[in-house]
Amino acid sequence: MKQTYDKNEMQILDILLKSIANESYIFTKIILKEFNQRARYAIFKSIFGIF
Repeated sequence: MKQTYDKNEMQILDILLKSIANESYIFTKIILKEFNQRARYAIFKSIFGIF
């Protein structure tokens, strides 16, 4: 089943996705800076295991 979005919905989705990506980037930078490799692996595994 194909979903259709109007222009306003597309803009909202776009903004939402960009803000999520931006937050994730900042979060990722913090993780990379603050934790050692083993801890990073565990963190990323637990985060991405959810999805």
